[in-house]
Amino acid sequence: MKKTNTGVICGLHRSGTTYIGRILSLSHSTSVIYEPFNDVWGLEYAPPRYTYWRAEDASSYAEEILQKALLFQGSFSKPVSTKSGWRKTGYKLFGGERHLQWNRLKLLQFLRMTPDHVIWKDPFCTFMIDYLSIIYNMKIVCMIRHPCAHYHSVSKQNWSFDISNLTRQKKLLNDYGFGISEHLWEKAKGDNLTSTALLWKIMSRLVTSISKKDNNLLLVRHEDLCMKPEAEIDHICKWLGVCFTSRMRSYVDTTSHGLYAESLNGKEHDFVRNSKALVDVWKSKVPKEKQNIILDIIGEDIKPFYTRNDKTIMDKEAINGNVSV
Repeated sequence: MKKTNTGVICGLHRSGTTYIGRILSLSHSTSVIYEPFNDVWGLEYAPPRYTYWRAEDASSYAEEILQKALLFQGSFSKPVSTKSGWRKTGYKLFGGERHLQWNRLKLLQFLRMTPDHVIWKDPFCTFMIDYLSIIYNMKIVCMIRHPCAHYHSVSKQNWSFDISNLTRQKKLLNDYGFGISEHLWEKAKGDNLTSTALLWKIMSRLVTSISKKDNNLLLVRHEDLCMKPEAEIDHICKWLGVCFTSRMRSYVDTTSHGLYAESLNGKEHDFVRNSKALVDVWKSKVPKEKQNIILDIIGEDIKPFYTRNDKTIMDKEAINGNVSV
């Protein structure tokens, strides 16, 4: 059977992973699977979002799930409650774009015509990257976005994060939850600002630690992508072994020079933006007192990527040179 290279685009939700996936999908040799580990509309056997798997804890549970995903087994869930009318009937019968893409890959595998590269575009497998890299030797790109920018982006969508997705994982808390008070965990149960700040803090600790020992992990800041889109996409493509085609370059150029920094009318995804203006939008949108709360919670864990108040990397060596700049 033809060998297919599987890669991962991850990082917290609202950190640019969907945009990267969109660009990579323009490659004729690459298929992008969107959020297979989303426990609402991803694969029917997806674990809870932001599940933590360590390579040293290889388990039959993790292996069963990953083997199914790699072999295109099973199907995507169909949360039809989000649809209405004829869309609901059609979704029940055929599923959405994710289902069609998944079934296409099943057929290509049967015909032994799978693409050269399959990319999982999924923020919810970010805490699995140690396992995916060491056990499966996957190339991984992890997107990093300033925590205040991340908070602003999720707040615009009226999204919340259920902190119990973290607190029930004892190994995760033992490895990366040190120094966080019980009071803060309790507060996060009913406060989205606190819960998203803690999610960012844990993510920062995890990816910084793993990047020091893992040659398969590339960390890319959302801000660098916005300021130097073509150079960053070229770097990401080279990392994944995907050719950065003229078609992809044209798309990057078109989508980076929009009139507006933010999406209009609350759209979840609007890829045509003024990317340079997008970088600092959060500074005028997130009240200073909320910025301070977020940054106080994250504390020193922001330092490998940013100074406290802006987008500048403080210490590239702190993450072993794996941040793309």
